[in-house]
Amino acid sequence: MSRRKKKINLLPFFRNRRPAQIVFIIFFLLPVLLVSILLIFLPVYEQMKEQSLEIKSGDQKKSGLLASSEKLAAQMSSLQVEEAYLKSLYALRRKDSIMLSIDLHDSLLSILIKGIPARQCTIKEYRMSHAIPHIAARDTMHSWLYPPFKLQKEWATIPKAPIRIMDAPKDTIEANAMAGEEISIEKNDVHFTMQFNRGLTVVVEQLQTPSWKGRWKKFIYDLERLHSQALKTIKELKQKQLPQHQLWIEVYISREDAKAVYRATPHSLEMALRL
Repeated sequence: MSRRKKKINLLPFFRNRRPAQIVFIIFFLLPVLLVSILLIFLPVYEQMKEQSLEIKSGDQKKSGLLASSEKLAAQMSSLQVEEAYLKSLYALRRKDSIMLSIDLHDSLLSILIKGIPARQCTIKEYRMSHAIPHIAARDTMHSWLYPPFKLQKEWATIPKAPIRIMDAPKDTIEANAMAGEEISIEKNDVHFTMQFNRGLTVVVEQLQTPSWKGRWKKFIYDLERLHSQALKTIKELKQKQLPQHQLWIEVYISREDAKAVYRATPHSLEMALRL
């Protein structure tokens, strides 16, 4: 004879009324659940919200500090470059010879005598090597710009000191007649290159379009430059040395200014540079 399993009645006063028991349990547990939410879950949620806000504000502060530090570093680098340029000008001021200044910031190429500009030429256009901004990124620009650059070699399409050959007058009458003649100004196209120490090459080009004769002279001038650079590279490789990478700046000025700058500057030229 088998025994029947007795059902467990959670609420005896709701005997055999399962729906009533469930409704009663729900209404009984609902206040407990609300109290738990108010006392436990809401404070935890608020705490997590505050922590997330603190993290966000911390990230914003870090990004703001990073941006301000980058801006400060850029300003410091600019001041160091300016200081290097002014120190170079001061060093050139103590020289007795004619010196040169290239200011790309103000687009000026100046012939200096005792640090005072004797002639200022407007730079219409300029280009530079892509490697120069990398020097600025490493914060070594100021040490590269100072002391002044020293000229090592130069090439040009015109002679440094032109020579005019004239027949000597036979007597005083002929000499007086020749004295009144005007000497015509040459209109040769001007292109020249100056190679300085610390791996800097400055190329000066006239702004005007060259003539056919000027183009042929420029072609010969370019060949001479390339030949000289090739010989220098081969010599360094024979000595088991890596060839020095040349940084270059190319400026465009008028033909008259280019001619005046090339013929006024000496072979012992020193130059101040401002980028």
